[in-house]
Amino acid sequence: MKTKELIGSTKINGRVAASTFSSDSKKVYASSGDGEVYVWDVNSRKCLNRFADEGSLYGLSIATSRKGQNVACSSNCGVVNIYNQDSCLQETNPKPVKAIMKLVTGVTSLTFNPTTEILAIASEKNERSSQIDSSSFLYSIFKLPRH
Repeated sequence: MKTKELIGSTKINGRVAASTFSSDSKKVYASSGDGEVYVWDVNSRKCLNRFADEGSLYGLSIATSRKGQNVACSSNCGVVNIYNQDSCLQETNPKPVKAIMKLVTGVTSLTFNPTTEILAIASEKNERSSQIDSSSFLYSIFKLPRH
């Protein structure tokens, strides 16, 4: 039965810029306006971890892979960091397994493909600022041409 009843809430320091569920729907990742990422347990609504997205001054978008391996965080300066999901849960200062620095405008959209091999990146600030990146091989494989 769907009642649309509020069952709980969580709170962070600052403003929530973006959020996403983990692949198993047991956790919520929230990117804040001050560049920090919060990981929440859905059932207990407790904060499992909080870490600074490396180099981010203002988080814009966040995505988790369907296989539960990676977490991608973007910032207003066009950088996308890809983290190992386990390090996001266990470390207070995880290091990205890859940093993508191809766009000069803020990355507002991130999504992994179903097999977690490709990460699509886009910016609403510039309609030509899009890229597809291979996250499993950790190098850029394709960039849309600019006209």
